[in-house]
Formats: sequence, C-alpha cells, structure tokens
Amino acid sequence: MILARPPMTPDQMIQELFYLGHFNNPRNPTGVQAQDLPTLTLNDKVVKTAVKSYQDMMGLAYDTMALGIYGRAADVDGIVGPLTSDLFRLERCGFPDYPSVGMEATGSGSWGACDPKYPNDHIMYLYVNKSGMPSFLGSKDDPNSIFEQVIDMVIRAYAKVNLRIIRVDSPPGKNGSTLTFENLRGSTIGLAIVPGSFSCGMRPIWLKLNPNYKPSAIFHQWCRLMTHELFHNCGSGHLRGGIMNPSIVGGTFEVEEILLDVMYPRCVSYYGKGEIILDGPTPPPPGPGPSPGVITAEGEITIKQDGQFVRRYSLADTQAPGGF
Repeated sequence: MILARPPMTPDQMIQELFYLGHFNNPRNPTGVQAQDLPTLTLNDKVVKTAVKSYQDMMGLAYDTMALGIYGRAADVDGIVGPLTSDLFRLERCGFPDYPSVGMEATGSGSWGACDPKYPNDHIMYLYVNKSGMPSFLGSKDDPNSIFEQVIDMVIRAYAKVNLRIIRVDSPPGKNGSTLTFENLRGSTIGLAIVPGSFSCGMRPIWLKLNPNYKPSAIFHQWCRLMTHELFHNCGSGHLRGGIMNPSIVGGTFEVEEILLDVMYPRCVSYYGKGEIILDGPTPPPPGPGPSPGVITAEGEITIKQDGQFVRRYSLADTQAPGGF
C-alpha cells in the first residue's frame, strides 16, 4: 500500500472526515456542520464517531496494514494512533464515502435506446482527452499502449453486466462521460460525479484520473481505478470491499471479476441481467509476468466462527522475494 502524502495534522484529519462525509454516516450521524470544525479535537466524542466510521469504511486497508504490523486485525475504536494516522495517508478515490444532500447516488442508472446502431442497449459515451496522460501509460499515439489496453479491458468488463461503453476521442466539455488526467488533492487518485439522473448523454458526467498514480501493477490497478470511477458515473457511491472500495483492492483484474463483485447486484438493478457481446476475444494483460522467485498473494480471505461472519481480510499487492 502506498502512503501518498505526509502525515496529517489533527485539524487536517477532521477536515478530511468532514469532506468524505463521515460526520454524516446515516448509521450514526453526528450533526456536525462546517462551522463546527475549528472547535473540534480528536478527543471529542463526535470526532471519534467519525473516525470509527472511517476505520470501518476503509476496513480492508485497515486490516491489511494491521496484519502487516501487529499480526492481527485492527480495532474499530475511533482512536487516532499511528495506524489510523497512516490510514489517512493512503491513496484512494476522492468521492465522499457518505455524500451530503444533493450528492447521493439517486439515479437509477437505467438508460437505453441512445444510439440507433444499438437500440436495445444501455449505453455510456466515454469522451477521452489524453492531455496530461503520463508516459508510463504509453504514447498518446500508440493504439496498443497500456492506457488503450486498460480502456479495452474496462469496456469488456462492463459488457459483462449489460452496459455498452462507446469510447470517443474528444476534448473535455462534451456531454456524456469525459475522462481527463488532472492532479488531484492530497492522496486522491480518482474522482467522478454521481449524476442524479442520466438520459442519453443529455446530462454531463465526468471522471478525473491522477497522472501521478503509478502503482506496482500499473495495468491491473488502472483497470480497477477506471472501473471504479465509471461506476460512480453510473450512479453508485462507495461499497465496502471489492471494486467500489474507497481505496484500490490489489490483485489481477479479470473481466469476469465484476460478476462476483459486491457491486454486481447494483449492476443488475441498473441494467438487468445479461451480457453485451463485443467483437474479438479478451486480450491478455500487457507486459511480463512477475519476476522469477517472486511469490504474489492476491484477493480476500473471509473469517467465520461457528458459521458467522467475523472479518474479511485483503491481500493487496503482497510480494516477497523467494517466499514469505
């Protein structure tokens, strides 16, 4: 896991909790407003409530970090110790975990008949602007660059859940989904709008990707990032675990993964069950595999006691030369 920014001050943590909506978690709202923030400290009950909310939402990363440091899962306790301080430094999506009024994911996401060529398909137009694209994603003019292969993989993943994404090279400002590369605040690696409604490109929606996001597994993690941000465009907020987890969950990205993800039931509610058949087979991921002697652990582990769910652990980008 990448700690993308220096440690936050207590005031900055409180501001971040407010920006990400954790004072407004509907399971335990605090009533804190923007004007209250300068008077708050990390020891206040309402702040501890918000910290617990953040620890819980970021639970996969929180547990992974704790397992690496302490060999056990972390307590969701609202206390800002060294582990929680590091949790605030992780790279993650910038969309609020609990949006304020007017930002909720209220759209049905169900739209179709937008293109006479595909009259029965749910369609999203993805307007792509490559200005600012980082060189590690390839040349802007290379049709086989990592970036182009990422887009192709994401399009094929959404086809599995009955959404046809039509990609168009275009400058920003067009209706539909506009993809741009922009430097984003703090450790934010991606940001998107969640539209209240959408009908055949009549309401602009957008996603922004941070060109400084350079994970160890570039192809797979950029697939996850783009799939995540596009689902915000479809009308979804964050979900704990899987593709819509606030921070990127590691591991190989496969187009069929979306069918097993926690976001899948929401896809079905948007587009119904079905699959759009695209031309050609799914291409293999670019680049060489892991270096010889490197063992990679991927995915999640669910712990149960007496058949009851206890906790889920994430193994994200875990590598050890020659063994663990």
